[in-house]
Amino acid sequence: MKAAYSDQQPLRADFYPLVGESDVGTVVGRVLDVALTMSPDVEPATEAGPVTVEVVEQIAWPEPPPPARLRLDARRLADPELRDRSGFDQWNSLSLMPGSVLLLSCRPRGDACQALAAADVEFARDPLVTAIKQAYAIERFTGPIEQRQAMILYALESPQPQLQYYAFDLLGRRSLYGREVGARLISRALLAGRADPPTALELGDALSDMAFFDPERGADPVNAAIVATLARRLAASTDPEGLSDWASMLRSCVMDEFADDPKQDREARIALLRAAAQGVDSARVIAALDGAIATAEPDEQADLEALRDLWRKASGVRAP
Repeated sequence: MKAAYSDQQPLRADFYPLVGESDVGTVVGRVLDVALTMSPDVEPATEAGPVTVEVVEQIAWPEPPPPARLRLDARRLADPELRDRSGFDQWNSLSLMPGSVLLLSCRPRGDACQALAAADVEFARDPLVTAIKQAYAIERFTGPIEQRQAMILYALESPQPQLQYYAFDLLGRRSLYGREVGARLISRALLAGRADPPTALELGDALSDMAFFDPERGADPVNAAIVATLARRLAASTDPEGLSDWASMLRSCVMDEFADDPKQDREARIALLRAAAQGVDSARVIAALDGAIATAEPDEQADLEALRDLWRKASGVRAP
């Protein structure tokens, strides 16, 4: 029986989770030689074989330094049209042509390397290369904590996804400073107003992730601060799309389930909103929610109306 291509470990396109791995190296390399042949034991038809890469620039590498040339065991689907539809494995997206330049993260394995992530890049100053270099600079920084946090804030506001996601990973999954400080840094980046709209939405999504907003903690200070940040960002929105996006994000946190018992669930939600409403212009938040309700889909309107009414109750702002 032939092996399934999908059973093999795919090559990833995201580098940011690997930056903190001490046994992983990252380089810019030029493809020198590609020797792929048909692999008859895999379905669908697959090409596999060695690829030789010349190291052009070392970004990070475990001791000892990398050799001048790296050998990778590559594989990809043989059918070009099928490759185009199979981007889940980055091997199918790489040009793998002699002379092409790669950003490459791999784990040294004797005289070869296990490729973990790779991307075609134009040159050494490609924006992706610059982003990963900045991520490694944060990773290696041992100076004052304030300076490192300033570097992280810059990364959080970056429109380059790999750098921003590195910062999210550092503060969330890896919990560099803990939940409270991590959420505070993301809130600072969001409320600074420097991020473009797509980058700002990524910041909001990260804040509402369970690494920071934890329904099991109810109205704890971190949850309340997150809701307050999302409410401020909603109130600052002026266009219908922004109102919809930020209202949905606020709704996803506030209308989550906090307890199995309906009465306790409602009490926890009211307590959260009372804590969040402190220092927030609740009248502007309610007006923004009204604007979002006016353009919302029918299946969203009921939740947004309930959120608006709960915010009124928690903040004491009366209905007109």
